[in-house]
Amino acid sequence: MGYTEITAVKGMRNDVGPERFALGDLLYARNVDIDESGKIDRRQGTSVLFAGAAHSVWTDGTQGFFVQGGSLKQFQQDGSTLALSPVAGARVCYASINESVFWSDNIASGIVANNASHQWGITPPGPITPQSGLGALPPGTYLCTMTFADHNGKESGAPRSSSTMTEGSLIFTNLPVSPDPRVALKNIYVSAVDGELPMLTAIIENSVTSLTITDLPEQTLPVRTMFMGPPPPGQIVGYFNGRAYIATGPFLFYSQPYEYELFDLRTGFLAFDSDVQTFCAMQDGIFVGTTAKTVFLDGTGPESFISKPASPYGTVMGTEVKVSGDAVGAGVDGVGDGQGIAGTMYFWMSRRGLVLGADGGLVKDLTAKHFVPPVSTSGAALLKWRTGTPQYVVSLSK
Repeated sequence: MGYTEITAVKGMRNDVGPERFALGDLLYARNVDIDESGKIDRRQGTSVLFAGAAHSVWTDGTQGFFVQGGSLKQFQQDGSTLALSPVAGARVCYASINESVFWSDNIASGIVANNASHQWGITPPGPITPQSGLGALPPGTYLCTMTFADHNGKESGAPRSSSTMTEGSLIFTNLPVSPDPRVALKNIYVSAVDGELPMLTAIIENSVTSLTITDLPEQTLPVRTMFMGPPPPGQIVGYFNGRAYIATGPFLFYSQPYEYELFDLRTGFLAFDSDVQTFCAMQDGIFVGTTAKTVFLDGTGPESFISKPASPYGTVMGTEVKVSGDAVGAGVDGVGDGQGIAGTMYFWMSRRGLVLGADGGLVKDLTAKHFVPPVSTSGAALLKWRTGTPQYVVSLSK
């Protein structure tokens, strides 16, 4: 009776029946690790670091968050946790921008900074319409609008300006008061007589509800946030080249440059063929995966993006993991020179298996030739190391 020695294991395979397996293919594997050489070892055990049911665990390497008991919580240095905000959604997505963490659960959105969470963006006031009165203003028509602002001058969006005819003064009553604790001031914008653009005319405390303008000081600052406001809640959050991004269904909305709390929802979005599932920002563009396919947005921003096909397969939400190029090395055909690669890459799960994405829109299917995962709509993943071998660990759900 003969025998065959298997010196290297290739991993699990399900793209063909067992009768067509090659040497080293596995039908089933559980609690084992396989390194680059094909050596198989028993997987190391686990230990509980934090007990209790939770979801939406995430870290950027410096801060860690999760949801438990309907509350967004943050891990503290001493191992304790800090409750930050109520969460009603089934899944929270995150993005780290300038040491703050932007989050959304598809119902509400917030920003965590200095161990506190506040609303993502300041809700703009409604339109303001003054009455006419006596004063020194030249007779004619004036355009008026208003914004809220914090002590640092960060403004909300401004509503559509109202048009008022007067022969001497503009009398504002019942000015809206923002309930947002960050708001300290109101900026009142009024155009020149018969002008076309409101200009900054007065700054008052948030609590003040009335104002009378009888003359116009020298005006130099036009309103610049007309029709802008906070983002909609979404299922994906990201950052690329000075803009925050948030996906709601098949629409990927983007902020104003370097003003991550101001979005123009009328025109500031990119539309895709189906719901956005994955956002992976590279050096020279963004991989966007939907339920139907994956594209690479080549360019520096929405004004220059060129959408290029990257993969004909949809992606699985929540499975993207950033990985340094030197962790890939020569392990992927056509990627690297055997010494690793400079820069950052991403792993994610597509409908056909594990995928590697790199700069320039390069995509490599890593497991599609041997193992096709079950149909999944979402998941969670992490990258860990065992004895120098990087391991992508993923959990999938329908």
